[in-house]
Amino acid sequence: MLPVAFLHDYAETMSPYKATAYVLIAAGVLTLITGFLRRGRLFLRHAPGVVYLLACAVLFLPGVPQRGRPALLALIGAAFLLHFVLRRNAR
Repeated sequence: MLPVAFLHDYAETMSPYKATAYVLIAAGVLTLITGFLRRGRLFLRHAPGVVYLLACAVLFLPGVPQRGRPALLALIGAAFLLHFVLRRNAR
């Protein structure tokens, strides 16, 4: 168990939205890795949803350059639409 004082000190060094973005990125990468390792090609149906989550989390980070934002927004839109189409066809 981590000491509470350590958590309070760490919380003061990083803003909450940045910490949330890093946690979402870590969870998305872990989901992609475990999904492809356990399911292989069957996981491709769910991958656009995870890519959507990852791209949205990257958008929260302050280090994203302004020139990269349109490409990131296009990736978010494409991943969302692809996820919608694949899930609709799965029914």
